[in-house]
Amino acid sequence: MIRITFGSGGEDVDLDSKPPLVGPENEGSDIFIGSNTDAPNIGTNDSSLTMALLPGSGPAPSERECSEKIEKNGIYNTPLTRGSRLCIQSKDGRTAYLRTVAAPTAGPVQFAVTVWEQPR
Repeated sequence: MIRITFGSGGEDVDLDSKPPLVGPENEGSDIFIGSNTDAPNIGTNDSSLTMALLPGSGPAPSERECSEKIEKNGIYNTPLTRGSRLCIQSKDGRTAYLRTVAAPTAGPVQFAVTVWEQPR
């Protein structure tokens, strides 16, 4: 589980690191977690459409299912709420699945994260 505490500027997350690396302005980061007046949000650092929002319930997707969702329904940002589920394609080509465990307007955001290895 990744726990991300963010300040007013937000935090970057590098999904290609083991474990995923969280911090301000990480070189090679894939996503950012920030906050606005209503709720935390998540987005891709370069506004690429490499993230897909999944329905709020259901089984965890496979790597293939995540890749297909990103290809068909790619977005670059979305608000986070507890239970939000996302698929993300990293800059190095890995696919990740994030389930939001906690997303308070103040305090740490927590994710359960799966990152699959790159295909060989």
